[in-house]
Amino acid sequence: MWVYGSSCHTDVCLGHKRFDHRRSSTWTKNGTGIMIRYGSGKIEGLLSSDNVYFEDCSLVKPDACHYISHQQFGEVEYTEGKAFQWGKYDGIVGLGFPKLAIDGTVPPFDNLFYQNRLKNPIFSFYMTPKAGQEGSIFSVGGVKTNMYTGDLRWHSLFVTDKTPEYWTIKLTDVLVDGKPLGICKPYGCPFAVDTGTSLITGPSHMINKVIDRLDVDENCRRLKSGKLPKLGFQIDDTVYDLDAEDYVMKVQEDGTDVCIGGLRDLDLPPEKGPMWIAGDVFLRRYYSVYDRNDLRVGLAQAAPVDQVYPNKRK
Repeated sequence: MWVYGSSCHTDVCLGHKRFDHRRSSTWTKNGTGIMIRYGSGKIEGLLSSDNVYFEDCSLVKPDACHYISHQQFGEVEYTEGKAFQWGKYDGIVGLGFPKLAIDGTVPPFDNLFYQNRLKNPIFSFYMTPKAGQEGSIFSVGGVKTNMYTGDLRWHSLFVTDKTPEYWTIKLTDVLVDGKPLGICKPYGCPFAVDTGTSLITGPSHMINKVIDRLDVDENCRRLKSGKLPKLGFQIDDTVYDLDAEDYVMKVQEDGTDVCIGGLRDLDLPPEKGPMWIAGDVFLRRYYSVYDRNDLRVGLAQAAPVDQVYPNKRK
């Protein structure tokens, strides 16, 4: 977990809210230096500790408030890369497994459980389908049945050792218009479910075969004419379909729509890959649940926004 600190003066930090530890009576210094490198840049800073609240505890019952005492986190002092500037977020809360945490720190979700702030170690994500649309939800403590339709299917983690890092399930195959491509035969591919990745990614020698079959054109003619195929991801024995409207993103360039496919090749370092990543392009279509007790991921068709928020004005 990290936030932009008040001592950071890069354009990225100055364009976001910054944490000023001088205004906190519960902040304590750690001083260990950190550096995290992302595909789009890096951050540097120092570790600190403070109390972390996930909501305004004056508005809920004391035993229902999710907060953590003495949570270690990073105060960012330097950023590199423009991608952070585009993001509206003022920090990142990591929800991977403790093995990924920096310098032996305990991730916030684990601390919620260890400090008895959470009876059921489950969290979930519901993402609205359209850009800029309000209503996306991160929930802790259970499954939100109003946020999905049909059955919620559970998939055990697919890991090569006993200590998982990512929420990785087994991708059995990829289908285009219902035809299996045999990409992950015979043993399956690790498929990391990750809200922190925007697109669906995979090793170049695998995913480029899929991208070629989809054949998304920049002028959007195939999308408008309904000629783009259905894309399916077989996880264990269940196929999760994406329509063209799910995997094609529209952006504006000089007032004209430009279509971009939501799949990209990503060759991870040998110690991390080869691995596929189910990013937001996939998760906007499917409500996802993460169970730390039984080490499994649940997926179900995300409910329409007006079903999740029936009393909200359109």
